[in-house]
Amino acid sequence: MRSEKETGLPPTFYTLLTNAVLFPATRDEIIRLIKGVLPNTNVISQGGGDICALLDLNPKVVRAFPQILGLRNLQDLLSERLNADILARSETAIKEAEDLVRVFVPTAAYYDALSKLGKYFFVILEGMPEMGKTTIGRIISLTKMNDGWSAIECRSSDDFLKSYRYEDKQVFFADDFFGRITYDPGRVSKWQDDLPHIFRRLDSNHWLIFTSRIHLLKIAKDSLDVSGLNDIFPKLSEVTVDAGSLTEREKALILYRHAKTADFSTQVKNVVRREASKIIGNTYFTPERIKRLVRQVLLHEIQPHVDTLSVGLIAQIIQTSLSSPTISMRRTFEAIAAAHRWLLFAMVEASSLGTPNLEDVRRRYEAICPEEDLQPFDLIIDELSEAFVNRSQSEAGTKLYWMHPSAMDMVVEAFAQDERLRRHYLSHCSAQGIALATSIGGGTRGAREVPLLLNEEDWRLCAERAKELLELGYAVLRILFDNYRAILIESRKDSSVQIPERYSRLLFDDVIGKIVDLAQAGQYEWTVLELEMFYSARALSQRYIPTVNPSQLFNEISKATKGALESSSFDPSDFDEFQQLAALLDQNDPTFLVKPNIKPIVSDLIDLYIKRGIDEAENDNYYFDNDDVEAIEREVGKLEELSAIYEGLSKLSFLRKEVSNELKQHADTFQNQAFQLADLAKEIRENTPDPSDYDYHDIGAAKSSERFSISDIFSDL
Repeated sequence: MRSEKETGLPPTFYTLLTNAVLFPATRDEIIRLIKGVLPNTNVISQGGGDICALLDLNPKVVRAFPQILGLRNLQDLLSERLNADILARSETAIKEAEDLVRVFVPTAAYYDALSKLGKYFFVILEGMPEMGKTTIGRIISLTKMNDGWSAIECRSSDDFLKSYRYEDKQVFFADDFFGRITYDPGRVSKWQDDLPHIFRRLDSNHWLIFTSRIHLLKIAKDSLDVSGLNDIFPKLSEVTVDAGSLTEREKALILYRHAKTADFSTQVKNVVRREASKIIGNTYFTPERIKRLVRQVLLHEIQPHVDTLSVGLIAQIIQTSLSSPTISMRRTFEAIAAAHRWLLFAMVEASSLGTPNLEDVRRRYEAICPEEDLQPFDLIIDELSEAFVNRSQSEAGTKLYWMHPSAMDMVVEAFAQDERLRRHYLSHCSAQGIALATSIGGGTRGAREVPLLLNEEDWRLCAERAKELLELGYAVLRILFDNYRAILIESRKDSSVQIPERYSRLLFDDVIGKIVDLAQAGQYEWTVLELEMFYSARALSQRYIPTVNPSQLFNEISKATKGALESSSFDPSDFDEFQQLAALLDQNDPTFLVKPNIKPIVSDLIDLYIKRGIDEAENDNYYFDNDDVEAIEREVGKLEELSAIYEGLSKLSFLRKEVSNELKQHADTFQNQAFQLADLAKEIRENTPDPSDYDYHDIGAAKSSERFSISDIFSDL
């Protein structure tokens, strides 16, 4: 549109936008004043309430510019959008996002993640620590809540499966999917087992977001098997977003947003303007370091003394803070009493399972802290607050958060260097402590391995504690074998990675030797997974390891399976355990299943499987009310599980050929029924209009040009 100067004509419309509240009298006065200059122009005024109403009608604008959410009280805003039930389920996500939204800058990674979610309903945000992966995931969750979705924080795949509701719009967020401090093979394995059920539930109304440190994702890529999900799971490269790549403009805006919300004096604002270019150009720039620079260094270290500090010294303090973000924390850590250190390590241990709960940290602190160092927990946590940890209240209790992501790594390294602390901890740690001590992939760059086991005495103490935990019923074998297998995989890829000889002795001699002793005394409670771990470790060992007697486990599972097969319900999860156990024993201890007292039990169960298979296979008339896609897909999952169970049974080596063939026919029948219902569900979905009101593939259009001026950005600071 050409201006009045170009056309010689006054504008047809004049629109005034303001964040101020416009009362009727104010609007009239605005019109009168503008009409006095432009009598033939139509005047439109939009106040703060009008603009908020327009944004309410256009949630896609909020997705493109999520910082808008920071202009209002977040709880009040979401209370207007969401019902009480959704608010309750999303409480954790809201708490996590409140502090982030006021300073968030939508980066290219943010838009890329939204685009992939729009296409695949799933994304993995990867990157080094401190780069904002978690922030991006939580802000996406928040913008979807603004659309009326509920946001669910997931520690495990069980959280997803238990919280999933077909009729709701939900975004699921799993932070540090592959491990928080080190690579966690057990967590990856559990997610992998449930991925087929999870990915079939993802759609335009159900999104899943993972985050991972980049080196942990690299390890996991070689372990995560998605080969059976080719029809529903994209390649990892297609759903992975690098959150660590920031442009100069994005860095400038991150610094500006943090500085804008801080209570800076005029002098400190001038410092920020003067040093902005150097801060942005610092090699070690990360969003987390900028947060700490603004909230701690500038606000509490520089501002009180800004009049007495020289320009050069201020610049040096700023640059040192960015390049060594834990220097002040390390100095503080070195100065605190032993009780404070023990509490911080208790928090490290608790953090391996997710955001730690206050009471869980209290229990761990009281369990590992020596009596001579013990001080009241409440006093210590108060003294550590704001220096190392923050607290957040919720209906679920008090959560604890690290002030800085690198603090966990610093605490682990400090304990590793202090022999007294390290050895006392190894003698009193939990099963999570054993996992940490024997882990790989630790540190900011994944270079730290077996961090607390520096010499033979450390290994001995770890072995003794592992055996104590075994006697108490903890799954130490699973923890150690997962970590051992992870190191083995890495050593096969990289010749510089070697499995410590003492690690083999810990696993095969100390732990498995203790398990054999306990099992022979009837004091070890086997599960199918534990037995599988035992057989796998036994196969890897170059030492002689006697087999164990699985009779008690076999009898328990056989009895439960018989009851399930004879019941009116036919839930695969009730009797798939027998198939897993039978296949495991057939491969590793085949003589067990043909023993005189065992073979009749197996034969009776196989007959029950066949009888029940005939009944279910004939029941191929499925009726679903109102084209209920959720019910259809549940049935698809059930049929696929049944097919897998019967397929597994058909491969047992001791079965007669005709029995094996009959089981295989049932497997094929169930699979064909699953295919038919899956096609029906797909047809219903394709004919259902997509409720999305936004083209996520074009969301990159919201990105701003890279042309910018640092002085212009900071001009109104």
